[in-house]
Amino acid sequence: MTGHTDDAAFSRQALTAMAGHGVDTRDAGAVRAWLRRAHRQRAARPGPAREAAREPLPHRWDESPVRPVRLEPESELAALARGTETLAGLYELADWAERHRPAWTGGRPEPDAARAAARGLAVFGGAGHGDGLGPEALRFWRAAFDAGLVTLVSGRVRRAPGGASPATDPDPLVLRRWLAVGTAVTAVAGTGEDRARADHDGRRVAQRVLDELVFELYQCGRGVHGRSEVARLAAEAISDAVVDGVVPEGRAPGLRAAAEAAAHAALARLVRHGAVVACPGGDVEIGPLGRWGVNRLVNEAGLRAPVLGGYARADAGELVAVLSGYSESERAVELLGWLGARTPEEAAADLLAVAAKADTGRRGMAVAVLRRIGPAAERAVRAGLDDPLTWRHCERWLGERGFDTGRDLTDPDRAWLLVESVVGLSHQRGPQDYVRLIGRLVGEREIPLVALLADLDHPDRARALELLFELHPDPRVSVAARYACSSR
Repeated sequence: MTGHTDDAAFSRQALTAMAGHGVDTRDAGAVRAWLRRAHRQRAARPGPAREAAREPLPHRWDESPVRPVRLEPESELAALARGTETLAGLYELADWAERHRPAWTGGRPEPDAARAAARGLAVFGGAGHGDGLGPEALRFWRAAFDAGLVTLVSGRVRRAPGGASPATDPDPLVLRRWLAVGTAVTAVAGTGEDRARADHDGRRVAQRVLDELVFELYQCGRGVHGRSEVARLAAEAISDAVVDGVVPEGRAPGLRAAAEAAAHAALARLVRHGAVVACPGGDVEIGPLGRWGVNRLVNEAGLRAPVLGGYARADAGELVAVLSGYSESERAVELLGWLGARTPEEAAADLLAVAAKADTGRRGMAVAVLRRIGPAAERAVRAGLDDPLTWRHCERWLGERGFDTGRDLTDPDRAWLLVESVVGLSHQRGPQDYVRLIGRLVGEREIPLVALLADLDHPDRARALELLFELHPDPRVSVAARYACSSR
């Protein structure tokens, strides 16, 4: 949606590290604070310490960094896109170019044509300041090229082959054009000659502010006060730059003013483009098109940005992977679609196939879904009794539904399942929820099983003991885990 592209690999590492340190990755303020601390700590470390900082965290909370969202149907989104002021205006610009065929030299239209377009087309909205060749006016010409609405033929601007009409363009193409236009018209930092402008540093800060604001609106799902939020984000960005020695303290006030002005201008363009909605009282919130656009860009950057209800036809492995970042209510919505798209026996067989090959965390999620399936899955679950990693889960599932298997779980078997549950929960919930729920999962009755973990043949027994010792609210359980740790 914005003109800045983050490094996807860094994003994945940083978001995983945040979750591992107990940062709520849905809280934009907490994320920003963590990033500022990490940046300063990294800058202060000598080389060998930086490498040591990359060691695996003791606990990897398997929580998706991007919240799942609901998206409107493609036809509704395309209808909204066709009606946005900017895209509709650029379609008109394409028609105008086809009629007038202006010459294009040096990255801009000929002066007479630029003035005529700026006077006659609403999309420019006075941005050209009379001559139609100002940076803001050229921004819209570039957007028309980026969206594939116009092209160059023998040095003249023409409408792109195939028509480029909002009435005849199919819905997916309209949405692709809308996204390309949005990226072009909201780029703050600029390229080429824009970088020589005196306010370039302020515009670079504004780009960061806009990126953070749009992602914050996507993550929180509610409105924020636009002017005060821009001011806060700009102040934080410039404060960081001053602390890091990138910006002299004396330049901070002027830089902040330039950044806020550029960010507000870009935010206004996002409103015109239909990505952000301006609300009474100065609040802004992300609109249906903006939500779709951010979701598309985040997924293209290599991060998982799930869509509620979008995994009904996914295989069990994809489902299990994405559910980790869902709340309980969101998980229920996703599972309703996924379970409704297959028979209970098919669902159980697919989940057990994943569980048999997964690590403890993913197996725990697969089993959690399996436990939502009713008795109709009996045959598939009985087949799982033959697998060394799933048979205890299948035994428990069958016993809870009154089926006889001819075999009882022993205390070591129950201790093995306790490890699966303790570690699996850390992949199903974030740190805050984990601390709240672990007390319900492991109570006084399970203390004898905790004592058995010292001699248990399970690859994650040590991790389970550490989680119980460090995070369980009942001191009796914590002491039992500590004793089991010391007797290994």
